[in-house]
Amino acid sequence: MKLIFKISKFHNKVAGFTLVELLIYMGILSVILIVLTDILVAAFGVQASSQSTSQVAQDGRYIYSRLIYDINQASDVSTPSALGDTTNTLTLNKDGTTYTYALSGANLVVTDNSGTYQLNSVDTSLSSLQFQRIGNPGGKHTFRISFTVNGIINLNGRFDSKAFLTTAGLR
Repeated sequence: MKLIFKISKFHNKVAGFTLVELLIYMGILSVILIVLTDILVAAFGVQASSQSTSQVAQDGRYIYSRLIYDINQASDVSTPSALGDTTNTLTLNKDGTTYTYALSGANLVVTDNSGTYQLNSVDTSLSSLQFQRIGNPGGKHTFRISFTVNGIINLNGRFDSKAFLTTAGLR
């Protein structure tokens, strides 16, 4: 009796990919990676822009509220002194303590009996700070306050910036 083994024609082939298949696969993978990279870069850019805009608005609102509150609570404001005077510092007395608001470099600082404190965050800077005494000569002392808060994060060649203008008076 004779045993005959049939050998399949597929057993002689080595399984694998051709060069053309590998090039097509690498091309498709490259396109997918480039698209995903662009999406991630855009997402990080939007996050940075949103964070900068939020920080500028938050610092502006805080400084705005703090100045209005302190002026409303003050017993006297010595700088600016005369009606119509405009200065870049504000000096007021509140509860027996003298507070002075001024720019130190690009930061708004307040100085009192216990030291000097920066009011804006490290992610923003201030510019164009002005205090002007306005109102009637016989009336309550009122002050026009203006300043600009600038973001420090470069967003494609621009920086977030927001101007604030308000008035506050002694009570």
